[in-house]
Amino acid sequence: MVTAALTSDGVWYLQTIHLVKTEEEGFTHESNWTTLTFQVTHAHGENTHTHMHEDEDGIPSWVYWAGSLLLVGLLFFWFNRKK
Repeated sequence: MVTAALTSDGVWYLQTIHLVKTEEEGFTHESNWTTLTFQVTHAHGENTHTHMHEDEDGIPSWVYWAGSLLLVGLLFFWFNRKK
């Protein structure tokens, strides 16, 4: 457990590495990495809860999801076709 005094508003980035010994041949240690990014504001009120929505008029996220699924499906069938 970690406690940190965040002294200013803004976007914070926390990265950790957990290093453990391993019995796997050819290796001495295994490293497990994680990253947490979060935003802190000390102001309170109706106007203080904001999100960065500069691209609200752009392409909806469902288009990216559908396109990604279609691409993965096409690649799956392409690489699994019989020759």
